[in-house]
Amino acid sequence: MVGLIILAVFIGYIILSLIVVLITYMKTKSKKKMLIALIIMFLIPTWDIILGYPIYLYFYTFKSGINIYKTVENVEGFYVGERDIHYEPHKPYGNYKYIDYKEMNYSKSTGKYYRSYWIDSNTSKLCVPIGKAKYGSYAKEFKNGRCIAKEEIQENAVSNYFFDDRKYWNVVYSIPLIRFKHVYGKKIIDRKNDETIAEIKEYIWLPTWLSIIWDGGFPSALSKNCFINSKNTQTIEQDLLNTTLKPAQGNNDGNN
Repeated sequence: MVGLIILAVFIGYIILSLIVVLITYMKTKSKKKMLIALIIMFLIPTWDIILGYPIYLYFYTFKSGINIYKTVENVEGFYVGERDIHYEPHKPYGNYKYIDYKEMNYSKSTGKYYRSYWIDSNTSKLCVPIGKAKYGSYAKEFKNGRCIAKEEIQENAVSNYFFDDRKYWNVVYSIPLIRFKHVYGKKIIDRKNDETIAEIKEYIWLPTWLSIIWDGGFPSALSKNCFINSKNTQTIEQDLLNTTLKPAQGNNDGNN
């Protein structure tokens, strides 16, 4: 499909360019001005937009969005991958009881797995200390008698469900001066069956000349072809989780 779009737009652009060049020559009778028109149509960086935008529009309309392939009921918590010890405490998400993670120390694994969850006693040995003031709301919760526990667990006790909040950038289509990056971000993976059960798909168009001016490119709307309308990243993540891994009743939330 993408190849057909490229071919159609490319042929159309050649025809348009020839028409412009011929009209320029017919009106001016000047080969010099005809050459200038040719240079304008083919050498300055405008054709990448004319050719690239229809491709981007196709990805935006038909491919981007949030896909949920399977839902799971009564989920108490999930695995969130690697977390650095220097950014503790790692707070559980929303209405989930806990998160599991693999401990890192300055990007080096300690080989240990932990489970974090809220408890109603800030005197427990499992409590993560308040530490620096940057923890903000956690310091308030700690003062009010609650804390986030950090309990070491065995690898085989880690949740089967993995919320992978990293972004994976792949160039999915590339022609001279035009690059499309496909973002598989915020995956939810069933580790036991080794399958992705939900994911966010986003396509980015990066015209070479424009990316020099604006490095952000043209992102696709995450709300396209999906059930989520919010543009807030945290809300999208929370909705994705709550819809795919439906929290068990009575789960604890540090904001309650």
